[in-house]
Amino acid sequence: QDTYLTTKEAAEYLRIQPQTLRKWRLRDKGPDFYKPSPGIVRYTRKDLDRWVIEQTRVVQMPIDRSSDRVGRIGS
Repeated sequence: QDTYLTTKEAAEYLRIQPQTLRKWRLRDKGPDFYKPSPGIVRYTRKDLDRWVIEQTRVVQMPIDRSSDRVGRIGS
C-alpha cells in the first residue's frame, strides 16, 4: 500500500516549493492528487514518480563527426 503525502511532503520529495504544487493543481497540471475531503490534498509516491517519468524527455544531440577523421601527418 502506498503512503499518502501532504502537499509539503510531496514538494520536498520533488524538491520544489509547495506553492508550485498548489499552482499546478489550479491549472490542472502536475502529478495526480487525491482530495479525500475539502481542504485535504494528498499525493502518492507512485503517482509522483510516474509524473516525473512522464516529464522526462530524451534529447538527441547531433554528433559532430568532423574530428573523427583519421589521416597521416602531412597528407
